Amino acid sequence: MKLKGLFFLLTLLIFNCAREDQKNIPLSAYVGANALAAIQINGLSSLHDSLEVNDFIKRFENLGPYKSIVDKIAFLEQIDAKSTGMLVFSETEKDSIEFFFVSEHLSDMFSVDSLRAKYAEKLIFGNRTIHKYTMNDKAVFSTLADDMLFVSSSASFLNETLEDVEDRRPNITFQRLYGIADKKKPLNIFFNLEQSDLLMDQIVSDVPRISVSDFADWIYFDVDIGSELLGLNGIAIANDSLPNYLNLFKGTEALRNTTPFIAPLESDGISSYTFDDHTVFETNRSNYLNKPAKDNIIFNTVEEIGIVYLNTEKVVLLKTYGSEELLRYLGAIQNDIVDYQGNGIQELNEGDFLFTAFEPLVDDFNAKFCTVLDDVFVFGRTKEVLQTIISSYKKGSTFDKNPVYTEASKNLGGAANILVVSNPDKIEQLSKDNFIDNLHKDLKDPKLDGYAYGAQVVTGGDFYHVNLSAQRIVAPSNIKTIRPIFNVALDTTLANEPQFVMNHNTKRKEVVVQDVTNKLYLISSSGKILWKKQLEGKIQGKIHQVDIYKNGRLQLAFTTNNQFLILDRNGKEVRPFTLKYEGGNLNPLAVFDYEGKKDYRFVVTQGEKVFMYNRKAQIVTGFKYTRAEAPIISAPKHIVIGNKDHLVFQMEGGILKILNRVGDVRVRVSDKIDFSENGTFLYKNKFTVTDKKGILHQINSRGNFERTNLGLNPDHGLDATLNTLVYMNDNILNIKGKKVELDLGVYSRPKIFYIYDKIYVSVTDIQNQKVYLFDSQANLIPNFPIFGISAIDLTDIDNDRRLEVVVKNQTNSLTIYTMD
Repeated sequence: MKLKGLFFLLTLLIFNCAREDQKNIPLSAYVGANALAAIQINGLSSLHDSLEVNDFIKRFENLGPYKSIVDKIAFLEQIDAKSTGMLVFSETEKDSIEFFFVSEHLSDMFSVDSLRAKYAEKLIFGNRTIHKYTMNDKAVFSTLADDMLFVSSSASFLNETLEDVEDRRPNITFQRLYGIADKKKPLNIFFNLEQSDLLMDQIVSDVPRISVSDFADWIYFDVDIGSELLGLNGIAIANDSLPNYLNLFKGTEALRNTTPFIAPLESDGISSYTFDDHTVFETNRSNYLNKPAKDNIIFNTVEEIGIVYLNTEKVVLLKTYGSEELLRYLGAIQNDIVDYQGNGIQELNEGDFLFTAFEPLVDDFNAKFCTVLDDVFVFGRTKEVLQTIISSYKKGSTFDKNPVYTEASKNLGGAANILVVSNPDKIEQLSKDNFIDNLHKDLKDPKLDGYAYGAQVVTGGDFYHVNLSAQRIVAPSNIKTIRPIFNVALDTTLANEPQFVMNHNTKRKEVVVQDVTNKLYLISSSGKILWKKQLEGKIQGKIHQVDIYKNGRLQLAFTTNNQFLILDRNGKEVRPFTLKYEGGNLNPLAVFDYEGKKDYRFVVTQGEKVFMYNRKAQIVTGFKYTRAEAPIISAPKHIVIGNKDHLVFQMEGGILKILNRVGDVRVRVSDKIDFSENGTFLYKNKFTVTDKKGILHQINSRGNFERTNLGLNPDHGLDATLNTLVYMNDNILNIKGKKVELDLGVYSRPKIFYIYDKIYVSVTDIQNQKVYLFDSQANLIPNFPIFGISAIDLTDIDNDRRLEVVVKNQTNSLTIYTMD
């Protein structure tokens, strides 16, 4: 029988589910001033069946304190399964905890075929005979009195209890709670919290922030035990004359908790405290802390205090129905303010005011930054955590959609004075904060995983409704989230789109980007600016990574308006690749690696001139095509069809030139094309371009044309791979023939990414600052769109098979998001 173990687990559940409100609830007294807890067992047989199917309780069978408790009450397995009764735990004069069990059923105590229960001896106390039994080397003591069966862990304690019973006054509070308990439930559990400290000392650490005995006076629960649920639903009573924690909310009404709708989807847990009258709350708070009440108009309109746990960060929310005074106060202590996705983030020069105003609900928190979302003030210790909150809130990726919340809320109401919801990761952290070391170690995986933990308290006049639950998560556990890893501000406005490059030392990706003063930045995967290099001009097109020494060390190769440069990973120029071109007007650099052996061909085009260099910066003399028929308008492309190389040049006047490696014509293109600005692609083994009239031109290896009028506007966007064609026309995105209608806006060209055998298509609404990401079937990736004002780059920066996005988020800053 796992009954005492269940008692332990209920205490464990309470402590784990509510760090902030400390609902550490040992259940209380059946008889006696020293009674700590009482468990009404409404049928041992049905209780045993319930415990056998409950997965959550089974996980603790090997837990040290659990096994110790189960050993002590092993005798219950030998009692008639039809029995009902009360199991009571009390403190003795020796500061130890003893128990006794009393039952109205008078059948034999032990099963006759039991081999574990052995009769040991008879003990005489005056005119009372108490029988001693041993089970697994544990002694239990039993007697019959007043037509009742008594079993106890101590003979003297049992005798004292029976001698005292006639003179003992009934406990009015206990009787009140016992009278409303639902006897149809497997268990009813009662805790006398005033006497609970001795019991808690065996479980919790030496210095919990809020003592259990300060939480309330009495609490009782009806217990639901199912295969996927351990639920407690009951009543707590707090004495007005004592500084009980629950009386912080006395005389207030519970409001709808908004914290789950502000917290990011990937949050580990949330706490929310609501009250309809801050003045009443402040009076209650001053009584609890034994301090004078403060008439502070700054917070008079606050009606909810929320705490969000996000990785290692903690965020505090204040929901208000009027913000004028609080805004004025924050303005007075503001150092600086920056804009992020249309929201101001204030840097504050004072940070302890939340603790001063809302102790004990807010503890150990220094508010360094603040932002406002509608009527909610959000405070964080870092700017980055507030950026995460803003981004998640704006795209609707909030905690109320997390399976942890949706499962826990099945057992909770819609409004509460205290609400706590947590995932297993946060539970483990709470156990570390509150429990003795050995217990914390025992609680590690897989004890708590797979469950959502919820706790709720609602005022009800002179008592409090309390719900606690551990609910198995049946929703998918692989929550898809996207969250910012870091934000980097540059010295001034970004001049181009941020791009990922490889760090050949760490095998992780980094970011290169240039600002309008022509400084080039290299930014690490943790958001640190590694170096800045001043260039003479703006980089044309993309930056290429090459290994010109064939030793695994990568360099950055690109052109500016008048230079061809290669830089090493420290930003130093690699000689002799610092080449200048009089007159400037260079196109983006083209890099060809015909055989994949790093025998690079670097192609620089300037007007009609064509310069092809080898990896020693020498002109490739065997390449004949050194002057084009007309000015070249884009970077040449290397396209392979079959085993043949094709070098493709687009020129003014609609000329498309397709050459072989030495510069001779490989495919003769006779027709002129009024090129759009999208370049040339290989699609379905054909050279594919579009013109300004929206016609798709496809040319095979013999120079034959196929034309398809797609009806595109002149400024349409196009990208293609061998088997995928994507184009953007106004607000219509077409992916492999599947159309997606987006909001009206100004869109970037679509970009195709092929990562881990999956195609992604991105496009950015520059006007409305939204970044979209789709799969090859034109399905929007979960949690998109995200905030951004440029085209993105997409990769796995740290090789964990989770993708990252880099995008410009303000004119002078960029953000990297991770897709969990």
